[in-house]
Amino acid sequence: MMNIIEAHLRNDLTDYRRAKNQDMVTLISTVLGECTRKVKEPTEAECVKTIATIVENMEFTLEKKGLDLKLVNDITYLSDFLPQMLRDDEIVDIIKMNNFVALKDFMAYMKVSNANRYDGKVAKTLFEQHHANS
Repeated sequence: MMNIIEAHLRNDLTDYRRAKNQDMVTLISTVLGECTRKVKEPTEAECVKTIATIVENMEFTLEKKGLDLKLVNDITYLSDFLPQMLRDDEIVDIIKMNNFVALKDFMAYMKVSNANRYDGKVAKTLFEQHHANS
């Protein structure tokens, strides 16, 4: 069964083919190919991870190359498929609301409830700072 991101990409691909927008057809075809390269039916999390890697690579290219409107548009389009990252204050609120005492319990909670929405090193640092200040 196709995941939501893959279905959205396939619908967009059809729409851009009809509109004869070859740049977007190429981008979406490439992303779909990368998502299904390792596994025939990727999960939503696998697609997010693949898209995040593609966006990172595009951002790196943009830094090296300078302003490129096509690349900026591609990044903007693909970024809509990525979950919004939690801000530091949101992570601290999670720690406070759940009264986490052990780092392992906090990290296990984050992995299950906020997958792909936080940086593990940042979350660990915020947890340690919170407990150092309490």
